[in-house]
Amino acid sequence: MYEQTPADKSKARSGGRRLYQVLKLLLALGLIGYLFYSGRISANPFGPVRGGSGLGLIALAGVLVLTAYFISSFRLFFLFRGRGLEIPWGLCLSSTLTGFFFNNFLPTSMGGDTVKALYLTRGRRGERAVIVGTMVFDRVLGLTGLAGLALLAQLGFRTGVLGLSWEGRTAWGLTGLALAVILGLVFLRLAGSGAPRRLAGRFMERFPRAAPLHRLLSQMADHGQDLGSTLAGLGISLVHHLCSGTALYLIHLALGGREGPLAVMGLAYQVVLAGILPLTPGSLGWTEYVGSLVWATQAMAGGGDIWVVFRVVTVAASLAGAITYFRFKTKDRIHEG
Repeated sequence: MYEQTPADKSKARSGGRRLYQVLKLLLALGLIGYLFYSGRISANPFGPVRGGSGLGLIALAGVLVLTAYFISSFRLFFLFRGRGLEIPWGLCLSSTLTGFFFNNFLPTSMGGDTVKALYLTRGRRGERAVIVGTMVFDRVLGLTGLAGLALLAQLGFRTGVLGLSWEGRTAWGLTGLALAVILGLVFLRLAGSGAPRRLAGRFMERFPRAAPLHRLLSQMADHGQDLGSTLAGLGISLVHHLCSGTALYLIHLALGGREGPLAVMGLAYQVVLAGILPLTPGSLGWTEYVGSLVWATQAMAGGGDIWVVFRVVTVAASLAGAITYFRFKTKDRIHEG
């Protein structure tokens, strides 16, 4: 009987990952084709923009998107300091912008995190586990802040405070997703000490291959035990998402929208939350589809166009990361020379 060698298993896993990426790309192309065919995205999404005021709003939206990433780089810097890591804020900012750039130009949203980790761990071999664990926890705080705003907006919709009424399976599904993300952070705190941590350790001991995962979860749980840092990180996350939500609202205005900022931003957080599901590369097509669907539930036209313009603005803002990337590469060449 033939037994697979480690090389065979590695090839099988690599092939599976490639197939998964191909399927995601096909789904993205299919969604984009459907959105154009159905008219949910117009041939010229920028068509409704009129005059300098509209272009000014879009430019300001780009500034706010970039500002949001400046803010998130400070959250990472703050978490590193909490773990005793002397990583300067300038490096946190440069690597965050570089990751932002690659998230928009690589076929997977994890590509930017990988590049970011490479630069943050350079020359810190003994601190790699702590750095990567901190980066993952940074992501968790970002998602939790987003889920909290989405859940708060859902409450506003259901009580009528935001002037919108949103019921149905889509609303309940996104509420469930927001609760799942928030409960994930609570789980990290509960599993970070005492009997749950000891039980997880014994479970992982039976599966040696799970040791790296166990170490990563332990690093994240250690972060979760510091309530002050967790709450501060969540506060920074809220500011980050408020900047991004305001950017989308400005685009909504530039394209002729008349709805108020709280209502539009509340809907936007539902769309971004759905975008965390890894269905397409970088949520391409998926975000625009959900955006058009959510806007349609409120009888608001142009939802797909708004999210297309927002993606274009985001990609343009991420080009700032290309500058930091080439600065990194220049330093590498000087070091190697």
